Amino acid sequence: KIQWKVGEVGIPVPKDDEVLQKKCESTEGILWAPRPEFFHQFKPEPPRAHAGVASIFSMVVLGLPNIVLLLLIGRHGLWKTGITFGNIPFHGLLIGMMVVIVWYWLDVYRIFPTLFLLGAAGSAATVVRPRPKTEKPKSQ
Repeated sequence: KIQWKVGEVGIPVPKDDEVLQKKCESTEGILWAPRPEFFHQFKPEPPRAHAGVASIFSMVVLGLPNIVLLLLIGRHGLWKTGITFGNIPFHGLLIGMMVVIVWYWLDVYRIFPTLFLLGAAGSAATVVRPRPKTEKPKSQ
């Protein structure tokens, strides 16, 4: 059996009630005393546009470019609008980005998944974007 004596600790405990009373009246006693109850005051909501006005504005902003695109495709044909087999992935990603925006508008997605999907689709669209054809200079 091994015994090690590390040290001795003595903790004085006051037996007198007056010492305890003085402690409670000191700043520590005030610091830890119960506080009066408080009530939260909510701020009034900021003024917003009427839901109908906001919906009409969103439909114009989101719908007008799509309507113009569909009218141009219907009037000039799909292939005359610049959509070719080489850049179908680019246009598909643009359409996908529009779908994500509409889904956000319809409360299908929240803001962070929407931003992630738009960032991913935008990055992919940047990579597969149609490149302008460079013409070789004519030799004289």
